[in-house]
Amino acid sequence: MSPDVARCRAKTIQNLIQGFGAMIEKNEELAKVNQRLKAAKTKVAIEQRCNRLNLIATLPPKPGSGKTKPSRQRIALGVYANTAGFKIAEIEAKKLGVQLAERAFAWQPLAENTSVEKEMINLKKKEEIKVMTEKNEQLAKVNQRLKAAKTKVTIEQRCERLNLIATLPPKPGSGKNKPYRQRIALGVYANPVGFKVAETEAKKLGIKLVEKTFAWPPLAENMTVEKAIAKFEKQYFTKRERNDKSETTYDTSYHYYFSKLDLSENISESLLLNCIHATKPNTRSRVLCCYAMKNLGAIADINIDITLLKGSYSPKEVNPRNLPSDSEIQKFVELIDDPAWRWVYGMMATFGLRNHEVFFIDHETLINQGICYVLEGKTTSGKVWPLYPEWLDFFSLQNIQVPVFERKTNQHREYGAAVSNKFKTMKIPFTPYALRHSWARRAIEMGLDSRLAAKQMRHSHSIHVQVYNAWLDDSIHQNAFNLILSNPNRPKPPSLDI
Repeated sequence: MSPDVARCRAKTIQNLIQGFGAMIEKNEELAKVNQRLKAAKTKVAIEQRCNRLNLIATLPPKPGSGKTKPSRQRIALGVYANTAGFKIAEIEAKKLGVQLAERAFAWQPLAENTSVEKEMINLKKKEEIKVMTEKNEQLAKVNQRLKAAKTKVTIEQRCERLNLIATLPPKPGSGKNKPYRQRIALGVYANPVGFKVAETEAKKLGIKLVEKTFAWPPLAENMTVEKAIAKFEKQYFTKRERNDKSETTYDTSYHYYFSKLDLSENISESLLLNCIHATKPNTRSRVLCCYAMKNLGAIADINIDITLLKGSYSPKEVNPRNLPSDSEIQKFVELIDDPAWRWVYGMMATFGLRNHEVFFIDHETLINQGICYVLEGKTTSGKVWPLYPEWLDFFSLQNIQVPVFERKTNQHREYGAAVSNKFKTMKIPFTPYALRHSWARRAIEMGLDSRLAAKQMRHSHSIHVQVYNAWLDDSIHQNAFNLILSNPNRPKPPSLDI
């Protein structure tokens, strides 16, 4: 045997082992979970069907089933067979085990249906049967056309998805040397559009088989984390301009989490999932880490389902009680000796700017119009009006003095960090962002429309409402109502002819 043939055979065996690695890991994990459940005498087991997990146990008959004795039954959990799914399934199995031990388990009772409700249920069942029949008929017609065209390819439906079935050459690394019936997943649903796509793909495959040009794609070589990150970064900046803003987003949303991985290791699903699980659930960090690992995994054809992993994080409502009053904002400026940093403080207080945005404004607009025009920032550019025009003079804002400090790059985060650090050294008793939140509070109290406020703060209206909605108490509603009544031009009710 020549050295080249030996190396090729060794590579084939290695690829075969890797190909079954993920499947073996899932089977082993399922077996371990079931062993733990058996040791705990829960009398509940977990099974995998169509990549989903179910519970299996001896349960009392379902209402309306007509049965009188307990039997082995299945409870669908709806979670995927991955690391997160196994954890959820084990927890649910233990809960069910406790209920069975305490004889507290009961199926949801069947609701008594009125004649109208029964008719609606029957109509729904008939519609479902009709749809199923139509799908089966459509699938049969497509396969008849393919058979008539002698494509030697058929279409099958599995779990609402469509696949191609044909006699194909062995896959690389399969260890087989003769063609055999194999499946190609199309990833399309069994609906009219999906059937059209499947029929087109079946014809293309049929032509390739006749011309003997079909070939499976070669097995991907092992990819290290370092190579995957380099490839992702290249793709990321190919789709967008590389500038300070995009680099800041890449660093905070992707590179920060990539840096927690071992660059020399081969990228794998378990490696990426471990990085996700290292973050605190239901936090912004967990959400960002989920998307970072999902996108990095896609580079190496690793699909990670983050639906359950990312949790239920949402921006927190800001508590107005933790914010300084406007009189306190005016008072604490006296703690700042440096005129340039007094100007920064005043700009953020007057216009509700983010930390870094104060360094990216149009000075001419501020001097000539008394309006702050933010040229660039975390989101978009835009204009902000001072809710207290008097503060333009109080803080001497039109006498522009931008502080100079040492920095390595021109990225927004360096400006933001400098402002935060300066607030600490100047012993300001609140964070810079408190000035931004105070602008939002002021806008609510003065009756500025929330859509206008959101636009001036340069974030979406939904985020604005979600963060600041807690401040809309009765006094705010009463002020808004008083403003409407004080308007002499407000519409009047129609006159009453008595």
